[in-house]
Amino acid sequence: MKSFVIFQNQIEMSVKFAQEAVSAAAKHGIDLRGWVGSDGLKDQHKFEQYGIKNFLQDKIEKLPGVKGCFLSHYELWKKCLDQGETFLICEHDGIFIRNLPDDIENNFTDVLNLDPYDQFVEGYDEKVKKSLNIPIKYHEVEPSDYDMAGGYLKGAYGYLIKPQGAEKLIKFAQEQGALPTDKHIGTAVVDIKVTNVPIVRLHEFFDMKNLRKFSLTKNLEKFSK
Repeated sequence: MKSFVIFQNQIEMSVKFAQEAVSAAAKHGIDLRGWVGSDGLKDQHKFEQYGIKNFLQDKIEKLPGVKGCFLSHYELWKKCLDQGETFLICEHDGIFIRNLPDDIENNFTDVLNLDPYDQFVEGYDEKVKKSLNIPIKYHEVEPSDYDMAGGYLKGAYGYLIKPQGAEKLIKFAQEQGALPTDKHIGTAVVDIKVTNVPIVRLHEFFDMKNLRKFSLTKNLEKFSK
């Protein structure tokens, strides 16, 4: 399985976290390769290039970091579809904490999210630690009208995607428009399953305080040279 970690090569912090992500993945037998993400400040022309004409939420319309994040995932979706094989996609703040099961590709159709926990609530770290002795199972993500693309899980820092899932996400972007990446991956667009315990967790550095301060989606301009 081809595995990628998205990072910004012009931002030292992103490079550092990506290196940690690669090291953590290697400990669990995963060859995580760096994928230089799109720069939302410089690459906005790519939306027109890819036939994406609409932004479906203010957050992606106004924030360059959210644009760059979406384009980075979108280009990997295109590569997944072109190559016709399952991809593992992480962001620089996604850290592997256990091995991927050998039969993992048999347990989902389009997309499999690798962290079921809400990283934005107090107690996330403790919950992750307690999960390490729990066997992995797979659950459906319930369809809902939570957002324009249906129900979704917060964060796109660790998931598997098959070519048919990538095709659906690309088609939705071209025909309807683009949402922030995690919201774009919604149950109205793709079939989503999720593991019952984390295989990938959000890096411990990103507690609530640091999430706001060091988020490249919210604060890209502060870190770009």
